[in-house]
Amino acid sequence: YKYRSAVEEEIISDVVETFKSDEEGAEEGEHISSEAGQVWERATTRFGKYCFIWNEYVQWARSTGDFELCRNLYRRSLKAVKDFPEEMCQSYMLFEEQVGTIDDLTIAKMRTKTIIKQSGIKKLKAEALTK
Repeated sequence: YKYRSAVEEEIISDVVETFKSDEEGAEEGEHISSEAGQVWERATTRFGKYCFIWNEYVQWARSTGDFELCRNLYRRSLKAVKDFPEEMCQSYMLFEEQVGTIDDLTIAKMRTKTIIKQSGIKKLKAEALTK
């Protein structure tokens, strides 16, 4: 699924860039971008518990320049991801360090604090069981 989503993202972004370069095709490019967003939404509905699908969706949203969509996706992913939630937290904080304000970063740290703490506790328990 990761391979498939990466290939689809590459194809969709190429098509959108082609239409964006053509002034008459700007509306068509927006339409295709909207359809790409719908494809990603379906993917997160079906595979939302996996970190990789959210990371790919955020990368696509970031390539379109829609940072508010990225923030929204990070917030949604924090509730949905089950396999590597700490990775999503780190990715979210890095995103806010790069493009956000200090307030945005503070909010990201507050939202991820509990998740990172719970992840650390789970790791400690797993290590204790293996000893």
